[in-house]
Amino acid sequence: MRSSLAVGILLAVLATAGIGAVNIQLTTQDLQRATELARWPHTDAERAQFHKRYTIAINSPTVEYFAVENIEMTTPFRRMELIAEEHARINDLFARGGVRDAELALRPWRDQLSIVARLRFDLTKLLPGVPDLDIALEGSSPAFPTATTSSRIEIAIDNGDRSQLVGGLVEAVFDVQAVGQTKGPVVIRWNGKEIARAAVDLAAIE
Repeated sequence: MRSSLAVGILLAVLATAGIGAVNIQLTTQDLQRATELARWPHTDAERAQFHKRYTIAINSPTVEYFAVENIEMTTPFRRMELIAEEHARINDLFARGGVRDAELALRPWRDQLSIVARLRFDLTKLLPGVPDLDIALEGSSPAFPTATTSSRIEIAIDNGDRSQLVGGLVEAVFDVQAVGQTKGPVVIRWNGKEIARAAVDLAAIE
């Protein structure tokens, strides 16, 4: 009797621990949950609460001409939900009669977890462009990106005749299998020097 109770408690703990953990292999049920969250009867408030878990404010000190505002993580599950949101905006039939089209849409990103650092530029200084940053997941089992890309954030000025560089995005892409349920800081370096870090627990998100 005591043994059965212990097994029951263990199963309950394991089930609870799995809630919110990063999905390394999305099941049909996972795809359905992600696509259903993107459309009615789920609300914008529900979606905002869901996405909030994936963004961490940093607001680092300015280094030379830029500061790190935040980092945003995108797992395969969240990517699926974001893709479905785009389809929900045009109100098409995406993933309404099965998940085959959802599987195909996710295929380019199904093994990826991305971390995007959002940068704010000091407009009183010379802006040479988006800096080359190194983003890594450190801790007991460090993980490094398989690819890193950057893009500019610009705003229109002079009635839209010109644009002004005001910030940038640096995206580091990781192998989701290698990252797993990492618990440790995201560390951002520039020219070999640490400029920002944020505590993350990938087991706390999907």
